[in-house]
Amino acid sequence: MKKILTTLFAICLILLFTACWSGSQTHGIENQTPIPNTGGGTNISAPMISGDFPTYDSIAHLTSVATYVIRGEVLDERVENLNVSIPPENEEQDTGMYLESHYRIFTVYRIKVLEVFQGDTSTGDIIEVRLLGSQLDDDHLPSADHTYFTIGDNLVLFLQASALEHLPPFLVNPTQSTYRIVVPTEGLTALGVNEELESISPKNDLTLTIGDLQQIADGTLGNNSR
Repeated sequence: MKKILTTLFAICLILLFTACWSGSQTHGIENQTPIPNTGGGTNISAPMISGDFPTYDSIAHLTSVATYVIRGEVLDERVENLNVSIPPENEEQDTGMYLESHYRIFTVYRIKVLEVFQGDTSTGDIIEVRLLGSQLDDDHLPSADHTYFTIGDNLVLFLQASALEHLPPFLVNPTQSTYRIVVPTEGLTALGVNEELESISPKNDLTLTIGDLQQIADGTLGNNSR
């Protein structure tokens, strides 16, 4: 009888230890901190936000949708909770719900315009550009679609104006709309027309050249461009 009781007690201890160890492992997995996307490689297990965006089969198609095509320097960035709801057109449609239900986190960049290829802005202007999500704050998820900018970068951007006046412009497409460029002291004219710009997104399938930018500026970019 004593042997039986001893054996049962040992089995209970083993089961209790196994249950505690298993619970500890599960707790650790469920409380992993999301890892922000800094543009230099993404941990595939990190939670991220993503969306559906139109894609474009050529630079000409991308340009046709853009409100602005500019070259600019990234000055700084901030994370902001912005209201993306569309207000009612009249009092009869106003339920008041939109004021509290459609806020999203964005990274907002200030960009100094260095050159304008398309759109109603001027060299020297400071504009803002918003990208969904945040790479700066662990409390907010980064976007799986965007490659976030780096302060000091010299970029060519294809931007679309927001339908809401209080919101900054956004990229026409998060992967196809941003290109890094190194400009010689002589300016862009010192670069050959076939010089290709580097896309900051590894997912981009469009190629942008200096010749494309020149044609965008003079309005001659045809539908057969890359």
